[in-house]
Amino acid sequence: MPKTQNIKILRTQIAIGKEIEEALTLWVLKALENGVDISDQVLHEKAMMFASLYRIENFKGSNSWIGRFKKRHNLSCYLKQGEAASAPLEKLDEFREELQDLIREYSLNDVFNCDETGLYWKIEPKRTISNKPVSGRKQSKDWVTILLCSNATGTEKLKPAFIHKYKNPRPLKNLPKLSLSVEYYWNVKAWMQVSIWNDWIRQLDATMRLKERKILLLVDNAPVHALYEGVKLTNIEIKFLPPNTTAHLQPCDKGTLSKIAPSKPYQSL
Repeated sequence: MPKTQNIKILRTQIAIGKEIEEALTLWVLKALENGVDISDQVLHEKAMMFASLYRIENFKGSNSWIGRFKKRHNLSCYLKQGEAASAPLEKLDEFREELQDLIREYSLNDVFNCDETGLYWKIEPKRTISNKPVSGRKQSKDWVTILLCSNATGTEKLKPAFIHKYKNPRPLKNLPKLSLSVEYYWNVKAWMQVSIWNDWIRQLDATMRLKERKILLLVDNAPVHALYEGVKLTNIEIKFLPPNTTAHLQPCDKGTLSKIAPSKPYQSL
């Protein structure tokens, strides 16, 4: 086989693997955050699921591909130590009581919850109604991160934070970002970052300070929700939910995010 043809095949394989790897990476990050058990078999099944989602037929998800994926992302197999990482179901009632005691100090209008979700906004449905067989098309891998936040009564929904991978995408060229119905952020991965979180939370704190309101914000304990050293919030009390309990205690996981969950790359968590 000519050398140029080998190079072309290799480039094609890399391009195919990149799409699946990006989606699988996002799923793994969310799975680790939620304490989900991961094995080579699970990685294989998820990789094949994303291959099907993208309509990639020649992807095998071989053991060697899984091995390289784990090496690139510093993933190894560890023996569980005790039960600290598991969701403490026996303590959920205690956690709920603690939250309720804290919430009682505030009006429900001043109790907020926020969470991020990923959205593949160009993915088309797998099924359609037609009078003849319909050929599928390669699925787009374009995705964004959205941060949603609302209060406990549902009477106040804050402007969503929208994280794109481009600073100035073509459709928004010459359009002032302040005129958008979202708080616009960007980075090359379109992920939530500590810098974005700190900017968003400080803006919210300033807004509440102007309104002379003090609010309680419930949020998961993801590493990206860390505050920079020296950042002091005057009008927001942040309550980080205990590890591995967001599926049980976080309101956004129970309602708001489920409305767009079918478009999430880690939809089967």
